[in-house]
Amino acid sequence: MIGDVMIKSLKKALLLIPAYAGILLVSCVIGVLVYMLYFNTAGLIAGKTLQLFDSHALFEGFFVVMPVVLVLSGTLLSCYRIRHSGGGILPVVMYALLGAATWGIVYPVFIESKNRWQTNPGMEIPSLTAGYFRHAGKNVVYVPYGSLSAEECPHDADAVVINENAAPEDAVSMQMINYAEMADESAPFKDILIRETIPVMPGWIMDGFAAIETRAEYAWNAGYVNWLSFMSFGLALFSVYALTFCSEWRLIDIIYLLVMESGVISFNLLYFSDYFLQFRESAAGIGTQMKFLTALDEPVLVCVNVFFSLIFVFIGITAALTRGRKNKRRGI
Repeated sequence: MIGDVMIKSLKKALLLIPAYAGILLVSCVIGVLVYMLYFNTAGLIAGKTLQLFDSHALFEGFFVVMPVVLVLSGTLLSCYRIRHSGGGILPVVMYALLGAATWGIVYPVFIESKNRWQTNPGMEIPSLTAGYFRHAGKNVVYVPYGSLSAEECPHDADAVVINENAAPEDAVSMQMINYAEMADESAPFKDILIRETIPVMPGWIMDGFAAIETRAEYAWNAGYVNWLSFMSFGLALFSVYALTFCSEWRLIDIIYLLVMESGVISFNLLYFSDYFLQFRESAAGIGTQMKFLTALDEPVLVCVNVFFSLIFVFIGITAALTRGRKNKRRGI
């Protein structure tokens, strides 16, 4: 009886390895395809054919999406465990080992690979097609012939300008317009007509993950000790899984998971913002007083991440033991 239970537990634990690899692969592929679609849409010019496949966007998308997948890997694997729960202690141990491998091996290897990859310099400079009305500041611009590109017209170019606020007899005139200013107004798209049609991805999401990636690269390049400090962030993210033992309802477990994962990510991002400036300054003295913390990068942040990780694990163990006692009373 005990042997059968151990075999089932071992099978569930070993199945986590291909399941986790599949989760990372599928998430990365979907993310890269979405990024490539967004990249090609951002580079779309009215009157030009949409390019569905772009090798540059494919490679760039991988290096943009992969850090996001790695940061969210604990959340994805936890959702899998919620769906395929049970199995005793061995799947939990395997979960911890996969988390350690992700942040201790996969993430550093990815950063090293990214450092070797160089952006393709042969990118085509887009040009705005003629025959379309486009907004430029408070005016409407019409390019009557040819095309307008930063390469051919780096500063000014002739165009019909319509001033909507002027009198009818003075509303239309031939003026020199600044292509660079039009390009800035269109960002992150290449054409203002596309920007007015397609909603822009929320900047705070992209900025947040970009900040995490910048922090990861800095920590890895600064040495192993600094990387261990950054790994406390991953420890906190993977430890949230323990909270899924608190409820027998999968939906409640997922809510616990998403709320606390969002909280951990938000805190680690906001810690470096102006909101925590006074806290960082006051906490800097604590780090210098404790010699074993002086070698760590941002020792207070590391301590907070480790502290909350221990809290999550303690709550999870307590909930699991309590549920086990209830099941014994019920005869389950």
